Amino acid sequence: MAQESFLASLQLDITSSPNSRYSIFITLTNNYPSIPVTILKWNSPLDPAALKLGLVYITPTGASQPIHIDAIKISRAMPPSANSLVTLFPGECATNTLELRGSIVPDVVWDARPLKIRMAGRWMAVWPGLTKEDLLSDTRRLQSIGPGIGSLTGDWESGHIEVNG
Repeated sequence: MAQESFLASLQLDITSSPNSRYSIFITLTNNYPSIPVTILKWNSPLDPAALKLGLVYITPTGASQPIHIDAIKISRAMPPSANSLVTLFPGECATNTLELRGSIVPDVVWDARPLKIRMAGRWMAVWPGLTKEDLLSDTRRLQSIGPGIGSLTGDWESGHIEVNG
């Protein structure tokens, strides 16, 4: 199985959150037809800290570049815990909601709406054909993050959405 074709089967969608006008709703779907995939949430669209990590790009109306967001770096305990992993069987999805208002995205940015928002980053580890339970029972696979024993890495990116705030 080619890395690019498998990673391309992970469909990333972002939409305006139905619950908050200052949030985005993220859906990641495994569209590979026959095998599960386990994803390390760190630095992924499923990471609760995705905004603070600089994975969300917000461009106000009329601007040519996204606003600057000072990205943080997080030290995480190794190996990853069960809560840091998510398994998606074929056709299954996982979701995340990110709040975009507050100290990271000042109110003045919302005055320039509509805003174009997209997400982009790099998968730290994706394990095709393995479940979270498989990985947790064989922790040597979790000792090194990145391209390791049976894992893939690669870039990910969503499309743009427009948010009126």
